[in-house]
Amino acid sequence: MCDNSTMRCVIFSGGRIDGIRQIKDLLHPDDFIIAADGGYLHAQKLGHRVDLLVGDFDSLETVPDGVPVLKYPVKKEVTDTEIALFAARERGCDRFLFLGCTGSRLDHTLANIFLLKNCRDHGEDAVIIDSHNEIRLLNRKMQLRKPKGSIVSLIPVTGCVGVTTTGLAYPLNGETLFWGSARGVSNVMVGDTATVRAESGELLVIAARD
Repeated sequence: MCDNSTMRCVIFSGGRIDGIRQIKDLLHPDDFIIAADGGYLHAQKLGHRVDLLVGDFDSLETVPDGVPVLKYPVKKEVTDTEIALFAARERGCDRFLFLGCTGSRLDHTLANIFLLKNCRDHGEDAVIIDSHNEIRLLNRKMQLRKPKGSIVSLIPVTGCVGVTTTGLAYPLNGETLFWGSARGVSNVMVGDTATVRAESGELLVIAARD
């Protein structure tokens, strides 16, 4: 049970997961694992245990035996991934790694990305990772550690005021990134560390690779 505030919860959702070896490298033995409906199949493919299975099970046809289950009706006002987040929070988790949260369903992808705000508003650390992206929501200041030459994109969800960066090829110095502008896309790490700050606004920080 995730009753230690230092414990991380890994949430497997039902989106796309490529690069099984890469995903395995992200998991820790003491992670609390929640599968949201069809996300169970991803954990199963990895050969990884699941501590809790949640959802309405419209994707997972057979509910497995031997796994604690929280079943919800199909007609509900939250997504299965959101249910998983709430369940982890109720069990004391405050750090989250979301896997299988992007894919062909843009509506689900965006809804999952916006769950990062829910996490940040609760003072929690959260990241969405897929085979090409690491997605975080800035909490005023962030330090990045990535290899030199890595792509870093800054995507404003609202107007962002006082954006300042260091360690990126195209620096920003107390500037404003407007919602609807692509100015922050495809910046580049000039070393192995960079920082991003913003005085106000909602800013997604995406470490991307082709």
